[in-house]
Amino acid sequence: MWKSGLKPICREGRRTAGKRHKSEYCTVAGKELISHKITVLAKVIDEWKEEASKGRASSRAIVIKYVQDIPSETPAFLTLRQIVAGISGETPLSRVALSVGQAIEDEVVLTQTHEEENTVYKRIEAGAKKRTSDHNRRYYSLKIAKEYIEFDRWGEKTRLHIGMKLIALCQSSVCGYPERQKNNKDAHCPAGNFCNG
Repeated sequence: MWKSGLKPICREGRRTAGKRHKSEYCTVAGKELISHKITVLAKVIDEWKEEASKGRASSRAIVIKYVQDIPSETPAFLTLRQIVAGISGETPLSRVALSVGQAIEDEVVLTQTHEEENTVYKRIEAGAKKRTSDHNRRYYSLKIAKEYIEFDRWGEKTRLHIGMKLIALCQSSVCGYPERQKNNKDAHCPAGNFCNG
C-alpha cells in the first residue's frame, strides 16, 4: 500500500498513474521522453517556419499562418504530449492530429486572452488551479476566455492539417522517417511504422 504524498515509481505505480489520467504523458517515462525531445522538435519547427515563410503558397504552407506567431517550444511540447497520449491507447492517427491541432488552437486563444485581457487571464489561472483534471482545466479556461475575447474557431479541417504537419515534423526529427507501408496493421498507433524504437 502506498503512503499518501509519495509518488509511485515502480512499474505498477506508473501504470496506475497513467490509467488515472488516461494517458502516458503524465508518467515518469512519458515526461522523460517529452523533456528530451522538445528542443529537437522545436529546432525542426523553427527551420520549417523559415522555409515555409519564404516559399510559395501550397496546401501544406497554409498551416504556417496559424503557428508562425507561437514560440516553437509550445507546439513542440503540445505535439509530443498528444503523441505520447495517443500511443498509450489505440488512438487513430487522425484523432491524435485533431488533438494536436486543438491544443495549438487552445494555446492561441489563451495567449490572445493574456495579451488583451490580463486581469481575466489571471482569473483563469487561479480558477484552473482549482480544477482536478486536465479536461476540466481546459474547459474552464476556454469557457471564461471566450466570454471576453472574440476568436474565430479554426474548424476541424484546419486543426487536422496543423496536427498532421506537426506530427510529420515530429516523425522526421524525433523518430526518423522510413518509408510508410500502405497496409499497415498497426495503423492505430500515431507513430505507425515511422518510429524505429
